[in-house]
Amino acid sequence: MIVPVATGGHGRRDHAARPPTRPATLVAAALLLAACATDDRVPTRSTATPAESRALITQLIPATVTDRGGWAADIYAALSALQIGATHGNVCSVLAVIEQESSYRANPSVPELSKLAWREIDRQAEQIGIPVLLVHAALRLDSPDGRSYSERIDAAKTEQELSRIFEDFIDMVPMGRRL
Repeated sequence: MIVPVATGGHGRRDHAARPPTRPATLVAAALLLAACATDDRVPTRSTATPAESRALITQLIPATVTDRGGWAADIYAALSALQIGATHGNVCSVLAVIEQESSYRANPSVPELSKLAWREIDRQAEQIGIPVLLVHAALRLDSPDGRSYSERIDAAKTEQELSRIFEDFIDMVPMGRRL
C-alpha cells in the first residue's frame, strides 16, 4: 500500500546516494513496461467506474505483489485525489515508479537516510537564515520517546520514521509549523 511519508517536509530526495541498479531490477522494470505497452484499443481517458478502475489497477500490478487489492485501492485513491484518470497509461506510469522506488514495499529502508536528512536540515536552516549550530542544539533536546531528536535522526532507516521525528519536533518547537 502507498504510505505518504515526508522527506523532511521538502518532498525531495538525493538520488545520487542510491546504490547502483541491480540487473534484476532492470529486468523487472522492463517486464512491467512490456506488460503495460500501449494498445491502440485502450482509451487514453478514463470513463470507467471506480470498481472498473480498481480492477484495471489490480490487473496491472505484478502477480508477485502481496496485497494487490490494497495497493490498487491506495493507487486509485491517490489518482482520484489528484483528479488523474485511471487510464492504462497513467496506471502503468504509477506502477513503474512504485517498482523503481520501493519494489512494492510500503515503507522501504533508504540507504544513508540520516546523512541525507542532516544535509537537508543544514541546507534548509541556511536557506531560512537560522544558524546551523542553533538547529543542531535544538535537535539535541529529548524527544517524546526519551532519545534526542538527533539520535532518532541518526537511527532512522525509513522516510516514515523520519517523518514522525519531524512531526514530533515541529509540534514541540514554538512556531514549528510555520518554520
